[in-house]
Amino acid sequence: YRFYLKHVLKMSERDGGRGEWNSRDFGTIMHEVLEQWGRDPSARDAQSAKDISAWLIDRLAWLVERWYGSHPGLAVEIQHAALRQRFHWFAEIQAERRKAGWLIHAVEQAFQLPMEKFTVSGKVDRIDHHPDTGEWMMWDYKSGANEDGVVKSHLKNTNARTVWPVHLGDDSRLRLAGEKNKIMRWINLQLPLYAAAGLTPSFAGVGYIAMGDSADKVKFDAWKNFDPELVEAAKNCAELLIE
Repeated sequence: YRFYLKHVLKMSERDGGRGEWNSRDFGTIMHEVLEQWGRDPSARDAQSAKDISAWLIDRLAWLVERWYGSHPGLAVEIQHAALRQRFHWFAEIQAERRKAGWLIHAVEQAFQLPMEKFTVSGKVDRIDHHPDTGEWMMWDYKSGANEDGVVKSHLKNTNARTVWPVHLGDDSRLRLAGEKNKIMRWINLQLPLYAAAGLTPSFAGVGYIAMGDSADKVKFDAWKNFDPELVEAAKNCAELLIE
């Protein structure tokens, strides 16, 4: 019943007495602002950090007032200020990326990926295209600093002490050969399955846009050496999990 409420009816629990954002609220309002910005053709095409920052901060203020009223509590005001600062840092690197020729092609792009017994569905936060080079990139916004980076968020090194689940340990689809003959195991399939969905005319790179709490933690973190073999390995692991 809870599964039906959450995943079919898309309902979520409300905590009306809480006077501050939890981590989910922080990420939700951040994504909402970035989605609305990405859907505005003129705003997303801006090359001025000042203009990008002003748009994001104005829309953030509008959302905070809409959700919490014109006089929110002190805790919300502090969190509002923190997110406003992150948008300012983001605007600076976004402006540089736009000047380098990258265009935002789509935001919140839905996809369906047919598997053997299931169809995996989801949404890609953002798809970028560079018309001069023909490159494509798929991005997922992260409201935290993502200290581990995009690769370590998906693959984990194994060693002689690694204990494999009894029902999965003998299946090679859970493992992947890494650098220097290291064996890695999948712990997350999100971004490779984005690339597998075939949303772009040619093979797309993937990465996280980290929205951390300091200027150096707000960055575009692309998956280096991402290739079709990784995508195929991730699909095979997904098939294992479905089975």
